[in-house]
Amino acid sequence: MSYYEVLRDGAVIDKVAKGTYYYDHSAGADWAAKYEVRTVNGAGLRSGLAAADGQKRKAARILDDAQQGGLGFTGAWQRQSGLQPAYQGTISRSDEKGASFEFEFEGTQFTWFTKLGDDGGKAEVLIDGQPGAIVDTYSADDIWGVGVYSKEFSSGGTHRVKISVLGERGGPHGYGKGGFVYVDGVRIQDDRRQ
Repeated sequence: MSYYEVLRDGAVIDKVAKGTYYYDHSAGADWAAKYEVRTVNGAGLRSGLAAADGQKRKAARILDDAQQGGLGFTGAWQRQSGLQPAYQGTISRSDEKGASFEFEFEGTQFTWFTKLGDDGGKAEVLIDGQPGAIVDTYSADDIWGVGVYSKEFSSGGTHRVKISVLGERGGPHGYGKGGFVYVDGVRIQDDRRQ
């Protein structure tokens, strides 16, 4: 055996060489998804699929940074594509002060997924027009698929979220290399009973 392929709803999301556990922390992670695993040998031959057992919940809704993915962008954003570690292969970034992305949803929880890195800057989160938090996206190493900010509401309802680039370097004392804020996607959950 050379490695394992991990599939979510029939699509390969990762390849791993060892281990008996796998945690999907990406924007597309979903309790309602069908997860499977198979082995691949050195000649590229694949085994049959083995399904993972798990708890079933309502399907999450993913708002992707790709065009028409459900997020509204203002200001100068750069979209990069063909990146395997990014959800659906795309990620967007901006270091322009005041650039933002917005979304409206009905549900009980949202999580913003990003890439942390040494060029990461700070962003402000506004929820229903009220300050939510200042988020620092700096990390000495590049870390993809991070759920950097999450908010859970005690009851469902319609909420509007705006995340704005502050144009400030991240890290201790602002020592980061840049002020970029990345968006890989937003996961919307609605855990109310059907």
